[in-house]
Amino acid sequence: MSEGNMHKNFYHGSTKRGLKRLEPRVSTHGKSWIYATHLPEIAALFIGPNHDFICGSGIARRTTPYLYERFPGALEEGFGGVSGSIYTLLSDGFMGGKTSWSSEWVHEAAVDIIAEQEIENVLEHILELEKNGKIEIYRYPSMPPNAPEGKEDLIQKAVEKVQRFSLEEALVDVVKYHPDIVQTVIEHYKRAGEVV
Repeated sequence: MSEGNMHKNFYHGSTKRGLKRLEPRVSTHGKSWIYATHLPEIAALFIGPNHDFICGSGIARRTTPYLYERFPGALEEGFGGVSGSIYTLLSDGFMGGKTSWSSEWVHEAAVDIIAEQEIENVLEHILELEKNGKIEIYRYPSMPPNAPEGKEDLIQKAVEKVQRFSLEEALVDVVKYHPDIVQTVIEHYKRAGEVV
């Protein structure tokens, strides 16, 4: 196990089935990493197109993963009609503390897969996890304790995305899911000294 890593295995959710090895890819943090987590139920939350602008996620009381909708019907938007797999990985070489979420671990090199759990219907799987007390789901407008109020966190995420990509790319999800904050994101972008 890596230094500071007390977990034997990590888990990675993907819509791709039958993989034998994971390769690092550049994602939201701008680094070429493989992402994984210490609980298979958290990995399930990252199968499919779900992301911060659809459903937020976290860990309640450091034990129970939770998911909360950012708009009505977000759960179905993020997971409806999606299938995939949860892959089990050895934890060697994974590093914690590289992102803002303590349940997220990253690896800089290719990793062999040691097991695969196929998920035929991710939405049904997540609802079953909720039924069995493995995760908590907050339907909009309910929010977990300590969740950000309003949409300031989404505005910040959109502005950060602009800095990594472009205004057009950053606004795709905002326009689709949160049109009410489009102008605010553009204003933040302008105040940061950028030219639209």
